[in-house]
Amino acid sequence: MRKITKRIACLFLALMLCLASVCASAAEYTLLEKMGKQLQIGSGLKGSITIFAGADAENELLKAVSGIEIGFTSIASGAGFVTEMHLVSGEENLGTTTLWSDGATVALSSELAPEVLLTLPTDGDIWNALFGQTGNSPVWYSVAANIMNVSQTKWEMDWAPVLQPYYTDLELWLNDFAAAPVVSKDDNGETVILIRYEIPEESIKEKLVWLVRTALNDEKLVSLLKSQMTGEQIAAYLDAGYLYFYEALIDAISLPGKVIFERELTGKGEECHTRVTLPLADGGEQAWRTLSVDTGRDSTEIVLSGDSAVMTIELAAGEKDGKLVRSGTVTNVPQNAENEAWSFSFSVEMDEKYEVDSDTRQHTWYNIHLTVANTNLLDGKNLNVKEITPADITCKVHLHSKSANTSPTTLETEGSAIIGLDQFTWQGKAKTAAPWAVSFGDASGGTDVRTMDAEAREHVREQLSEGAIRLAATIEAAAPEQDTADEAADAAPTEAPAETEAPDEAQEEEPAEEQEAPAGDDAQPDDTQTDDAEEV
Repeated sequence: MRKITKRIACLFLALMLCLASVCASAAEYTLLEKMGKQLQIGSGLKGSITIFAGADAENELLKAVSGIEIGFTSIASGAGFVTEMHLVSGEENLGTTTLWSDGATVALSSELAPEVLLTLPTDGDIWNALFGQTGNSPVWYSVAANIMNVSQTKWEMDWAPVLQPYYTDLELWLNDFAAAPVVSKDDNGETVILIRYEIPEESIKEKLVWLVRTALNDEKLVSLLKSQMTGEQIAAYLDAGYLYFYEALIDAISLPGKVIFERELTGKGEECHTRVTLPLADGGEQAWRTLSVDTGRDSTEIVLSGDSAVMTIELAAGEKDGKLVRSGTVTNVPQNAENEAWSFSFSVEMDEKYEVDSDTRQHTWYNIHLTVANTNLLDGKNLNVKEITPADITCKVHLHSKSANTSPTTLETEGSAIIGLDQFTWQGKAKTAAPWAVSFGDASGGTDVRTMDAEAREHVREQLSEGAIRLAATIEAAAPEQDTADEAADAAPTEAPAETEAPDEAQEEEPAEEQEAPAGDDAQPDDTQTDDAEEV
């Protein structure tokens, strides 16, 4: 828990620096990270997936594409990318849907609905476009995601030593606001020490200014933050010359009350529970008034309270039969009983297996089970309860690759899902590939999605769905006698093998020296090559 707390503290520090908008070797990577790194430096991705609808499926699109192979390719090039999905009958591509970006605009077109061309001007930053921000104040969400995804090894080696002085200083600072400790016994008769801190608004602002000033002049920390930022984010947030602007923004923060921080310690001084209550600024009738975060050894409760509703998020972590389990509930209770209330639970179970073959081929297997269901927490409370669509999804993933950084990484998946009344299974495979030439489409004359209302978006969705259904019907009518969707689903394997044999050694490549292949390489991928005969 302390490691997570420290990481959140660093994330908080990074967010403070973003108030203006209010290479290792392959051995250090997991195979999933290796695949991501290969795609980042310009490799392409090729694959396909086939979905088999159950006999009682109600979704028309799901039934129409059942048993039809959906192929896809994707590659990045500079600031742009091209992703294509196509319905396949034998060797023939019968309908392609393309999502692409030339770095300035993201566009979507489809042969399933030729009259549809959707665009999203980005000016080089998709995050900014999605959240309506300008290049002078780029969004910080990608920085937050990058920091939270730093590997544990890299965190302990690079980040922790640099951040330790900040943790120590914050601990000493908190002591100035501590009330006298309260000693009691818990339900098990163990000694528990409760320390309560009440921190006034002005003290928090002063400390935030100190944190920003210190961080902007800390060369080691700035270097680490730069490694997680784009050039635009670095220019906007890491310039020490903007300190005066940060100070003005911090001064404008409104905290209508004191921040309450409570800690529970064991008799040995080990932290076992924390609770933070943060007053939120007045934002109108629909705004939240307080945010409370209650963190224990294996669970967290987040409560947002406002004049219109109270939302409670409960999260728990643990193990079950050797599997990692993440579970929780989300409940929204309106203050006005006529408004919609809802409550659902979720659970994710995952286990992982890793091994290396005698020929250095690495394998990782993941078994994942996700369930989402309505709860009975609101039963008998005279509320207008809205039920969510329940889901039960089982997914098996197998990644494998030889040890060289340039060896392709293959991902195979199969699974089953029940979502509402629809049941289906799937099988798919994807592999990184040598880069190929990239050409972008013409986005002129497209419809800007930011100007579309709900009715227009629904109309586009219906056009794409109807196009897919028409094409699927054409494929079915032209195809020779074939198994039904249910027979195909029954034929699909339901259990992932404990091991996967490597391809014939004669077809394997020799490990190559690491090299970064440019995405703009004009060579098209050679589909006649064996599974691992090419380098990426």
